[in-house]
Amino acid sequence: MRPVVFLVLGWAAIGLSAAFALAMHRADRRMQAYRAPGVRPGAYGIVPLRWKRNLYTAPGHDLVGKAWRSMLLMYVAALAGVVLLSQGVDALP
Repeated sequence: MRPVVFLVLGWAAIGLSAAFALAMHRADRRMQAYRAPGVRPGAYGIVPLRWKRNLYTAPGHDLVGKAWRSMLLMYVAALAGVVLLSQGVDALP
């Protein structure tokens, strides 16, 4: 394949990673509206340690899963982008 194809696909994967990071951030912000009553505020201090189903009411449980999936996809897309970019740069004349 041409190096340009690897470079374009690599940057597209990096952009996709950024989109997943935004989805993760949005899910985290929406989760905060569903905090469980009686949980101490310190339990929500460190992301992603605060992404546990028992810290949120039932409507927030789906958002916890969405945040974890978004984080996984963000890392996978970033890794794929880095690999594609390295292949594209190595193939340049």
